[in-house]
Amino acid sequence: KSVRIESVAEYNRGLFIITLDHIPTGCGAWPAFWLFGQDAEHVWPHWGELDIIEGVHLSNETMTTLHTTVGCDQRDVQPGVHFSTEWKSGLSKEADNCDIKAEGQWSNQGCSQKGPPNSMGPAFNAQGGGTFASEWDPQGGHVRTWFWPASTELP
Repeated sequence: KSVRIESVAEYNRGLFIITLDHIPTGCGAWPAFWLFGQDAEHVWPHWGELDIIEGVHLSNETMTTLHTTVGCDQRDVQPGVHFSTEWKSGLSKEADNCDIKAEGQWSNQGCSQKGPPNSMGPAFNAQGGGTFASEWDPQGGHVRTWFWPASTELP
């Protein structure tokens, strides 16, 4: 069984926070917390999709991913400089191009960053969960995400 919670509110910027005590794991599980927009004239991924957290099967780290059309290349965003982990691997290169049809990446992959250890899966559950936050700031030209393991968030 699965659950989908959907809002009728529309956002074009913001700070989005979710705290979870437990996350589904196992073969076939694909837990996620994401934002996307579309209407009859702007079908996915025209307005993009931001996967704040996304897990696959038994993975112990989340992925944060942008799915877009042509023109959102992130190759200048450097691991260890602009974010603390690394780009996920594509078909034949790092997944640093958000275009869902980017050459050298899996179909629909987008630009996908690996999350910190224990930010997903059995390890996440064993530590009692955690909190994820994502800031979408079009004026500043960035999307930023953070993760705090349970009991390490500021009061």
